[in-house]
Amino acid sequence: MSPREPKLSLELVPIKKSSSVNVYLAESDSEKFIVKEILTAEARERMDRSQKLLAKIMRANPNFPCVRAKKIIALESREVYIEKFIDGISLSQKILCENDAEIICSNLVHYLRLLRTLNGLDEECANVNWKNFIEGYVHAKTLPTSLFKICGAASLDKFLTYIQNSLSEIHFGETVSLVHNDLNAGNILIQKDLKIFVIDYEWWLFGDPLKDLSKMIWYCRQFPDFGRIFRTAYLNAFGEFDEDTLKFYFAVDILNHLSQYETLIHSAAWKVYFEQEFEIVRNIWRKGFCLRK
Repeated sequence: MSPREPKLSLELVPIKKSSSVNVYLAESDSEKFIVKEILTAEARERMDRSQKLLAKIMRANPNFPCVRAKKIIALESREVYIEKFIDGISLSQKILCENDAEIICSNLVHYLRLLRTLNGLDEECANVNWKNFIEGYVHAKTLPTSLFKICGAASLDKFLTYIQNSLSEIHFGETVSLVHNDLNAGNILIQKDLKIFVIDYEWWLFGDPLKDLSKMIWYCRQFPDFGRIFRTAYLNAFGEFDEDTLKFYFAVDILNHLSQYETLIHSAAWKVYFEQEFEIVRNIWRKGFCLRK
């Protein structure tokens, strides 16, 4: 009789669930993986595009802090990818002393500098008209009618007018680079040596590098000491930037969230975010509104 083979113990722990993607932590006796179940055609297209980009990036720079996923199931209704688990704590969960914050901010700025060197990897970059893209992006967003009662019609109208006016007033530069486009604190992993590892590239695009900076505003407003250190490191690396442009991108991020209100509001975390966003909607169009708390 052949010896009995050891039983493989595999546990799937939900990390994130939405209408477009489910993310799980898969853990066996000895290894951990991330499993992504892609549920919609749009999400599958984004995932496929991101993996092609990451393949090019890692050929050009094998030490780039990202991880590729491997497709293991491909059906008409869904695709399943598996990727290496990266050991680290997300920036949103990390408690930082000032010295650690300085190191992390330096590493984060180095990452953003790397992104700016990768604009030659895709022929799409040469064909991007960023002004046309951002105008099309804004005009494609539709707010649910329920929001005008919840948030206040007058506030939302002024918010939308502010965005529309900004589209005609802001000078959008012609130089574009690779933008992660979802550089929130949950997607920045801090490793034991304080190096960073960035995950979730499904929303990448070629555009204005300030678009990534706008994603960091949420965290920097929540932790102003970190925001001060990060801002100093960013200015030392890239020089001054236009505050009005950054404020506009911040408003565009909020507009994107509001357009998904009726889906996202069912999440407890998003209920908290929307309370904060409604307050910003009521004030961001005012002169003197400051991105920093």
